[in-house]
Amino acid sequence: MSKPNYPTNTAGTLAFAAAVAACVFVILIPAGLSEGFFLPTVTSALAAFTVEFGRRTRIRKLVERRDEVHQSGSRFEVIVNDARVGEIGVIETIDIKLNALSDARNYAAQFMNLLAFLIRCALLSLVLTPVLLFWAFVFQAWIDPSGSKAIMSTLLQLQPAGVMTLGTTLITFCMTVFMLTVGCSISFGPNLGLSNMFRRAVDRAIAAKLECPVPGRIRLRPARPVLAAVEETQP
Repeated sequence: MSKPNYPTNTAGTLAFAAAVAACVFVILIPAGLSEGFFLPTVTSALAAFTVEFGRRTRIRKLVERRDEVHQSGSRFEVIVNDARVGEIGVIETIDIKLNALSDARNYAAQFMNLLAFLIRCALLSLVLTPVLLFWAFVFQAWIDPSGSKAIMSTLLQLQPAGVMTLGTTLITFCMTVFMLTVGCSISFGPNLGLSNMFRRAVDRAIAAKLECPVPGRIRLRPARPVLAAVEETQP
């Protein structure tokens, strides 16, 4: 049996991959400043390929699942804020998710959200960098006063070449703080505004279909026992 296919947009694919590569490259700039930009460039290209491959795989699996449950008539219960607000067919849900994944506006919204998130991380890192440097110097002065005096003396006697080296070091340190800020925000918090815009689009479409006026996080659960192949999917 041939695998189901779903229309793809070559120009959109190239734009998506380029945007992913650019975002990854920006995050890897500190590595480029210290080790050269070959490895960050290769890593960015691989990241773009991986994300695009994952996106296409996601679409293909949704199409396959839609074909599998076409005759089953299975339905999901829609839960908003722990309250059941209605039901929606599995096929309808899959179609909504496919539409969200094929809508260029969602990609634009996701990258704008990501850009805003990176800007917030950059601003936070600009605040954290001098704070960290200050407390690092205080700690150094506490454990080794003579070493701190030597550092201050060296800074006061910097030549133009030394100033350039110091500037490069500070930029690298700031970008490292930026990378750590991004990683900590994604992994542990705090929430700096990074959102899944595809999930939001799906939630809005489901709420509109059910005419649900109550805002909140939408969850889906099987309305009745279904085949093992039918699983709840998230965008």
